[in-house]
Amino acid sequence: MNDYDFDKQYPQEDEPRFMSRSMRAALEAAERSREQENREGMSVGFDNGFDGGFDDERRDGNDRFDRSERSGRTDRSERNDRSERNERNDRNDGFYRSDGEDSGEKAGKTRKKGKSWFIKSILGLVLPLLLIAAAVMLAFTFLLDVYEVQRSSMDPALNDGEIVLFHRSGSIERGDIVAFKHDDMILIKRVIAVGGDTVSISESGEVTLNGSPLAEDYTGEHIGSSNSSKQAVIHEHQVPDGHFFVMGDRRITSIDSRHEEIGTIPQDMITGKLLLRIWPIW
Repeated sequence: MNDYDFDKQYPQEDEPRFMSRSMRAALEAAERSREQENREGMSVGFDNGFDGGFDDERRDGNDRFDRSERSGRTDRSERNDRSERNERNDRNDGFYRSDGEDSGEKAGKTRKKGKSWFIKSILGLVLPLLLIAAAVMLAFTFLLDVYEVQRSSMDPALNDGEIVLFHRSGSIERGDIVAFKHDDMILIKRVIAVGGDTVSISESGEVTLNGSPLAEDYTGEHIGSSNSSKQAVIHEHQVPDGHFFVMGDRRITSIDSRHEEIGTIPQDMITGKLLLRIWPIW
């Protein structure tokens, strides 16, 4: 078969109708070269396009992450600011409230803390007063006595109408002011001598204790005129053990151990020793 017969049997579109084999081989080689170039160009373009798209997507992702991170930091900063403001407000209100509690729980906690503070305040005021009152009651029941001075023979130390406090415990010594029972009454006098002492009283009213003159600056009057009764003269009277010789500071009006109806006072008849004057306070 010659070239003419081959082209007639296998016609080629868009090619010259009469073509030799050598020319056709050259065209096919050129066509293969163009196809190779096209494939290489497409591969290069695909690679460049893929890389560029990936870079763009990566940049977009980084931009979104940066925006999200900045937004998160802003949100956390705002939450911290709100939390600090709430904490300051709560401290000013007198209690601590944490985020996440609803308004009902906060209001309930406020009421509870308010009631607790009120109860503690009341207890802090009332409890000490109750303890003091209980201590005073116990003291007055077992240790103390209160008397009102009437028709005082203890002037000027004690005056009529004054309120005085006596305590029941403690030793009694010379010069103490004591209260004692006599004929269902309470008398208040000063101790001049204790058991074992020897007392003498002259007609002028001067007191001698154990052979020595007794200095009495508490009488407030002239001793020489304080003894107007002969029965008040005492010659070396020895006080029995467990007894006390008592006299009032106002000797002219006082009924005391100088008189037979009183005599020396036994220890068990004494109710207390003067502690202080309650009223008036000056």
